[in-house]
Amino acid sequence: MFKVVRCSAFVILAFVAPMQVAAQTCTVIIDFDANVCVGFGTCSEGDFVNGVEFDVLPGDPECVGPGGTVGVDGFNPDSPASNAAMIFDSACLPGGTPSDCTGGDEDLGTPNQAFSGPGVGAAGALAASINDTDLFNVLIISEDLDANDPDDGDRAGNFFSLDLSGISLPFGPDEVRLTSVTVLDAEANEGFVDVRLWNQGNSPPAGHDQFHQVPPSGDNGKQVQAIQIGTDTAIDFAEIDLNGSGAIDDIALTIFKRERGEDGCTPGFWKNHDGSLKRNGRSRPNAWDDTGTYAPGDAISSVFIIPGAYDSSIGSSTLRQGLSFHGGPGLNGAARILLRAAIASVLNAVHPGVDFSMTESEIITAVNAALATMNRQSILILAGTLDAENNEGCPINGKENGDSPEIKKNKNKTNNGNNGNNGNNGNNGNNGHNGNNGNDG
Repeated sequence: MFKVVRCSAFVILAFVAPMQVAAQTCTVIIDFDANVCVGFGTCSEGDFVNGVEFDVLPGDPECVGPGGTVGVDGFNPDSPASNAAMIFDSACLPGGTPSDCTGGDEDLGTPNQAFSGPGVGAAGALAASINDTDLFNVLIISEDLDANDPDDGDRAGNFFSLDLSGISLPFGPDEVRLTSVTVLDAEANEGFVDVRLWNQGNSPPAGHDQFHQVPPSGDNGKQVQAIQIGTDTAIDFAEIDLNGSGAIDDIALTIFKRERGEDGCTPGFWKNHDGSLKRNGRSRPNAWDDTGTYAPGDAISSVFIIPGAYDSSIGSSTLRQGLSFHGGPGLNGAARILLRAAIASVLNAVHPGVDFSMTESEIITAVNAALATMNRQSILILAGTLDAENNEGCPINGKENGDSPEIKKNKNKTNNGNNGNNGNNGNNGNNGHNGNNGNDG
């Protein structure tokens, strides 16, 4: 069961994207009926809708879970500074008769009177635009912003905007397409319904990337209008212009879910495979060289943005030093916990032998955002996520496939951490959790 929640602002989730692309798809239907409108309690008629959160339909076990946020805005030229997207109860409860429809809008009633509903209009009884089921809550552009008497505006220039950039499956975000939308009571004399689509590289108000025109549904008519197919370009923003009165509902999104990577090497592995000299004079194996990007002596502040409110020693420490960070109280302690995990995650993301679940840029963006919140709990939540991914299993720890040349050269001379003395499962070294770390000596 998907969930619909009103949000007070667009939300960008902290989940990050996987590395590999798969043909697997997930389906989302946003119908504005279920559950909570933030600031109003249960979603009900008259609520202004700034965004909806949803769960993915459980058709595929890999798709189940929080899906993210779709930002919503309604533009009425008569009130350009206000969001005019509003919930209208098309069942016209409690009476369910035409006279119970607010704003005198019995043409927005569902189902049509021919099917024992409150809807009035000739198109609702026609086969081509049959209005024979109850849509309950639908989305309108409010005529006058009166939440006590919802009424759809009949004004050229009214349009809905959808921000799809916040959609994120577990270990998403992923490619999104607007598959279809249900249009209710788009009058024939007002012309086609215009749908404009953009991606992040060409967002509004720049020129649209795709343009679709769908025929009007007619007076009290209801039509499910197909918009995109699988071969169309994935989008981040959509604009739906009814060119007058009417409502939309059942926004169908297809999310192409990418497979998440299944590898991860811990901070302990990267600390003990940096090419430095051990106490016995031998060089440690060097897995950093194969990243082609980072060196142990690079400053943490050269990778992540460390706000000035944090201890200055955090940003000035090297990446190698950061892998040995310990926790502690307050924000500084939380930041050190996060950065220890984040440094390992970034190295995992750029190493060609590690199939990590997140990309370099996504990790850095998420870490910078978490540090900027100045909220210990938010920082630790992300640290926990990264730590779990770092413990997925390290394929370059003493195995031929994916070993760096330095590791291969030294694997017969040194103990690469597979038989450390202080691990939890008998094959771990210090600073790791699940068996892919070497010990510190």
